[in-house]
Amino acid sequence: METKANYVTVGAFTILVLLAGFVMVYWVARVDTGGQTARLDVVIEGSVTGLGVGSLVKFNGIDVGKVTGLGFDERNPRIVIARTVVNRNLPISSETEAVLGFTGLTGIAHIELEGGSIGQPNIFEMAEENGVVATIQADPSAVNNLLATAQDIFDRTDRVLNELEGFVVEARKPLATTLDNAAVFSEALKDNAENIDNFLEGIGKVGEALADVSGKLDGTLQGMEQLLAAVDPVKISSIVDNVDVFTGDLREMSEQIQGVADSVANVMADLEDVGSRIKGTFDRVDTLIDAVPPDQLAAAVESLSEAGQSARTALAEVETATQGLGERQEDIQAIISNTQQMAERLNAASERVDGILAKVDGLLGTDEGGSLMAEARKTLQSFRETAETLNARINSISGGLERFSDRGLRDVEALVNETRRSISRIEQAISDLERNPQRLIFGGDGGVKTFDGRERR
Repeated sequence: METKANYVTVGAFTILVLLAGFVMVYWVARVDTGGQTARLDVVIEGSVTGLGVGSLVKFNGIDVGKVTGLGFDERNPRIVIARTVVNRNLPISSETEAVLGFTGLTGIAHIELEGGSIGQPNIFEMAEENGVVATIQADPSAVNNLLATAQDIFDRTDRVLNELEGFVVEARKPLATTLDNAAVFSEALKDNAENIDNFLEGIGKVGEALADVSGKLDGTLQGMEQLLAAVDPVKISSIVDNVDVFTGDLREMSEQIQGVADSVANVMADLEDVGSRIKGTFDRVDTLIDAVPPDQLAAAVESLSEAGQSARTALAEVETATQGLGERQEDIQAIISNTQQMAERLNAASERVDGILAKVDGLLGTDEGGSLMAEARKTLQSFRETAETLNARINSISGGLERFSDRGLRDVEALVNETRRSISRIEQAISDLERNPQRLIFGGDGGVKTFDGRERR
C-alpha cells in the first residue's frame, strides 16, 4: 500500500523542534533572565576546593552569574583568579566583599558577593573607563580558615609535646634526687614529731601574744593616721617657711627691736606720771561732787532726762509727719497740678470774659445799656480779679499744701474739688453769655420780646 506524507510539514516541524532546543539551551546557559552581562574577575588567595567552571555567583543569596574559568596568578601561584560573568547592573563597589562559600554539606562551592553601597563608584564603570576587566578581592572561605587554623594548632601542639618530652628526659635524674631528699626529710620529721609539736605550741603562744599587741598597735596606728591625715602637708611646709622667714627678719631687726624696747620703757614712765596726775584729778572731782547737794544733782539729772525724752518725742513726731508726707507725695503732686490747672482755666475764662464784654458793648450801645453793661463789667472784672488773685497765690498755696499732714490733704482735696465745680459753673455761665449776651438785658431764655403794637384796653 502506498503511503502519502507531507514532507514539508515534517521538515518544518523538525526545524521548529531544533530551534526550540537551541532556545532552551540558550535560556539555560544565560546568566539571568534578562539584562546585560559583564565580566568580573574574583581574586582568591589559598585553596578553592569545590569551585569549578559553572559554579554559581550569588549576590546577597541571589544567583547573578556563573564561573566561566579558573586560573593562577603568574606572579603568585598561591592566588587563584576565578573568571565570572555576572549581571552588569549589580551595585558592586570597592566596599563589596567576595567570600568563597559552600552549599549545605554537598561540598559544592560558590562565590558569595555581599555589601556595597549605591553612593560608591561602580567597579564596572571604573573598569570600562580604564579599559580593563573589573576585579574584586575575595576572602578565603571560613572552612579553609578553620582548616588552616586547625593545622597551625596541631603543628604548635606537636612542637610543645616534643619540647615537654625532651624536658622530662633531661630532668629525670634531678627529679629522682629531689624525691630521695623528700623521703629523707619526711623520715626526719617523723623522728622529731614531739619536738615539732612543742615548737608549734610555742609558735601558737607567740601568735596569741602578737595578736594582743597587734590590737593595741592597730588603735595606735589608726590614731596616728588620723592625726597625719588631719594635718595638711602644704600648711606644715608653709608654717615652717614662715617661721624661717620670721626668724630671719627678727635677726635682721634686732637693733630696731632694741630701740622699740627703749621707747616702750620711756612710754611706761610717762604713763606712770600721767596716772598720778589722773589720780589727782579724780580726787578734785570727788571733792566737787561732795560739795554739791544731792537734791540739786538729782534734779539736774532728772531735768536732763526729761529734756532727752522731749527731744525723742519731738523727733518721733517729726519722723511720723515726714513719713506721712513721703507716703502722700503723689497726692501732694496731684493737688499742686490740679491747682495750676485751675489757675490756667481761670485765666482762660478771664480772656473769654473780655470778649463777651466787647460783644455786649456792641449789642447795647445805649445809655440804659451803658449802666447795665457797667454793672456786668464790674461783675466780670471781679471774676477776673479773683482769678488773678488765685493765680498769684498759687505758689504760696502749693507751699502750704506740701506742709499738710494726712487729714489736711483730704480737706485740700475736698476744697479743690469744690473749686473745680465752681469754676465749671462759672465757665458754663460765661459760655452761655458768650453764645447769647442779650440775656443780661431781657433775661429768660434770651429770646427778644415781640410787640404787636395794639393798644391796651
